[in-house]
Amino acid sequence: MKRAQQISNAIALVQARRKALNVPVSSVPTKVTDTTLYLVARVDGLSNIAKLTNDDTKKKPGITNFDGNKLADGRDAVIDSMKIEVAQDGLVLNNVDWADSKIAMPAALANAELKLKQGEQILYSTPVSDLVLSNDDDNYRDIASTPFLASKEPIEWTLEFADGAKVPAEAVDGIYIKISCRAIQAIQ
Repeated sequence: MKRAQQISNAIALVQARRKALNVPVSSVPTKVTDTTLYLVARVDGLSNIAKLTNDDTKKKPGITNFDGNKLADGRDAVIDSMKIEVAQDGLVLNNVDWADSKIAMPAALANAELKLKQGEQILYSTPVSDLVLSNDDDNYRDIASTPFLASKEPIEWTLEFADGAKVPAEAVDGIYIKISCRAIQAIQ
């Protein structure tokens, strides 16, 4: 599909979802931009249900561009593809070397389920292994359902592990994941 058609479809989807959520739709045409929404989290030692975002999530370059687990007012987004990368490197989130420290995914993490929720609605749910096609930089998985993220509404990312499964704890080098979502952001 040509990019112009993707953008046209995204604008139509945003306007339809805004109407469905009773969000005022401006008579001014929506401006759209391509963006990558991302989140880096340390995962070694995690088990059960682990929340990756919460009200205390702060926008920090290199770690996340979600601020307070929400999108900025008037900046809705439609996710069209996603990937997860795994690295083992150091103890600080913003110093992970994503180019040289990539590792094979631990089994507990590969078998976990990633969930994206907004409000009480699950927008996307898939095994983590489904989003790790390879460690190539451009290997994004297309998301046909195009989850719509409404601005100012809390967004919750969680990992749900199999019963008894746990990502091994690392004392020296932490294990990190980076969730990257290519999206079309509609600015009203």
